[in-house]
Amino acid sequence: MIPIRVLVTGGSGRIGKRLVPELMKSGHKVVVFDSVEPQQLGGYRFIKGDLRDLEALEKATKGIDAIIHLAAIPLDLPQEYKKLWDVNVTGTFHVLEAAKRNSVKKIVFASSVCVWGFGFWKEPLDIKFFPINEEHPCFKYAQDMYGLSKTIGEQLCYMYTKRFDITTICLRLASVMFIAPEGGPARDWLEEFEQYMRPYFQKPESCIDKPEKDWVWEYSVGQDVVQAFLLALEKKGVKHGVYNIGATDTPTELDSLELIRMFYPKVPLISNKTDFLADEKRALFDISKAQKELGYKPKFSWRRAVT
Repeated sequence: MIPIRVLVTGGSGRIGKRLVPELMKSGHKVVVFDSVEPQQLGGYRFIKGDLRDLEALEKATKGIDAIIHLAAIPLDLPQEYKKLWDVNVTGTFHVLEAAKRNSVKKIVFASSVCVWGFGFWKEPLDIKFFPINEEHPCFKYAQDMYGLSKTIGEQLCYMYTKRFDITTICLRLASVMFIAPEGGPARDWLEEFEQYMRPYFQKPESCIDKPEKDWVWEYSVGQDVVQAFLLALEKKGVKHGVYNIGATDTPTELDSLELIRMFYPKVPLISNKTDFLADEKRALFDISKAQKELGYKPKFSWRRAVT
């Protein structure tokens, strides 16, 4: 593998700080672009900057082969929609525009399960089928700015591929949990897990009328997400691709078919039902495309987070 000169936006964040060391272990030359300084540098160059500053991104991308674009505000914040738009939407445009100006060959974009409206909806979603694959339509009317920003980000990636021949790969991440190496929630995620995740994993019926119910049938683990970004970065032969990235099971002791009956009883199952009888915890977020085309092999389970 020829070393890739890769810029990681958001490299100081929860995914970024786990991804950067693995990129370096793989022999790649890393530059981190972030508004937050890392706690400690580890053999890579750090540029303090803001996605809203196109000139700063243009300088940062000089001499770069590829960009992994992680940086975003990962919440729906109605009181701060102007900032969320500027960072997530304008910021993604700036990343792509800077890449075009400096002939960067490839961008891997951190998209989200939220392109379908999951996580922050105000009214129940019109899910067409399970398991949800990349062909499931994104919803026509967005209910939150975060999900909308990821949908627009994917469209921007597609446009820059078609217009300027930049390779773009969009990874639709299921809700990410961060597990400590020894098991249990990672320290930087513990409070969020205890408040928002564990109660619903343990009692799915408690969120039957809440958007939080969508956390109970889809998830990913930080270590596997890192694997997916490495694979996407090194993938050849794809000009534009969209891939679901998640786990092989659902984060509760309930069977997957039982979850559908509880949460979305009118939504049809497009996979063979016998597959779910043979594997009762089979994922409802379809990752088979990433498995087949990227070689993605998730290795971690939510059970390590709750021990």
